Amino acid sequence: MKTKKILQSILAASLVSSSALCVFAPTNFFTPYDPNLRLPECPKTRFQVGANIEWGQTHHCKNWDGDKKNVLQIYNDYEDVALMFKHPSDENREAVVAAYNDLYSAFGGQLTTAPVKFTGEFSQLDATIFGKYTFRDFIKGNLGIYLFLPVRNAEISDLSFKDESSDYLPVVPEYFKQNYTQSFDTFKNKIKSLGGPDLQNWNKTGLGDAVIMLDWTRSFHQSKEVLKNVDLSIKLGLSMPTAEKKNIDNAFSMPLGNDGAWGIPLGAGLGLDFEHHIRLGGDVEFVVFLNETHIRRLKTDYNQTEILLLNKGNATVDYGLTWKFNLFLQAYRVWKGLSFKVAYEYIKHDSDKLSEKTDTFNYDIINSANSLKEWNTHNLIFQLNLDFFKWVEFVAKPQMSLFYKLPLTGKNVINSQNIGGQIGFNF
Repeated sequence: MKTKKILQSILAASLVSSSALCVFAPTNFFTPYDPNLRLPECPKTRFQVGANIEWGQTHHCKNWDGDKKNVLQIYNDYEDVALMFKHPSDENREAVVAAYNDLYSAFGGQLTTAPVKFTGEFSQLDATIFGKYTFRDFIKGNLGIYLFLPVRNAEISDLSFKDESSDYLPVVPEYFKQNYTQSFDTFKNKIKSLGGPDLQNWNKTGLGDAVIMLDWTRSFHQSKEVLKNVDLSIKLGLSMPTAEKKNIDNAFSMPLGNDGAWGIPLGAGLGLDFEHHIRLGGDVEFVVFLNETHIRRLKTDYNQTEILLLNKGNATVDYGLTWKFNLFLQAYRVWKGLSFKVAYEYIKHDSDKLSEKTDTFNYDIINSANSLKEWNTHNLIFQLNLDFFKWVEFVAKPQMSLFYKLPLTGKNVINSQNIGGQIGFNF
């Protein structure tokens, strides 16, 4: 009884204070606690352990206007060498000014643009181990405590480079070709010598952001001809920054979690059970991220492109709110433990804002980056679930699920076609 009162107090306090936290990389991959990864409830058990897995690969994304582009053109159609020299910081001023003067002279004082283009391929594999303990008949419902431990492998590979300056300029100086675009290696070495990022294939495996979550559910039996049951759920979690941050010295690096930000997801769900094993429902979730400060590459001119940024500054991110809406239709345990589900999921993240700590950088310029703009993604999920415990007796009652995710559209996001599944054991 004492333990139950303590847990009730913790839950109440959490619900009062849950007004802030959580963000994720701009891809359409599930968060570890996504409702589409939730296995059907196993009655009369308290413990659940299992794993989720999701894999996707693509060359394409939706850019800031919602147009289909290569993943390395998500923020700019091309990278402009001419503009990267604008307003260098004290750290690399001498080398940048000298290089600019040489290039300016080679262009005969007409250095207005010098476009280059990158292409590549994105792939990601997420594997999450999770555990859950359920307090049954808690506050007239069931309270589950989850722990999610994700591991992520993300990769940007198959890089290619093309000098497109001849498509925009009547004459391209030989100096520019020899010292910048003669080969990809020549270009990479030049950018690195000016304080720019490495332009290399990138691959990283490591822990994602661990999540602790409370999930309360309650069922209301309905004595109606068509509607048989109503399920309500509320969830509240804490996302902890256990993942490695983005490496600002590699242009194609991605964070393995929320880039050092703490977060609190808060959500609610409704499920309606009808006759003939039909289930209809939806979920809504809000995630707010706490402000986070570290060294970042920042723009010093409105027209600069985001891969070729030479200047660094200590800046705080004021994260926009993340919204998630999920609707589903399910044929629920239509044959023993077999279920089929189709879901529509919409995720929207509002624009982020940067504040640089030393006033060296212009606020409006650093916040003109397309990477800070709103992003969203629309997806259909097709899922097959099998509860073995409905027709075979096991000490540990097993469940499994397979899914396919079809991206519909989006903006400022890498939208890949993903496959995955879950497995769980209930005690």
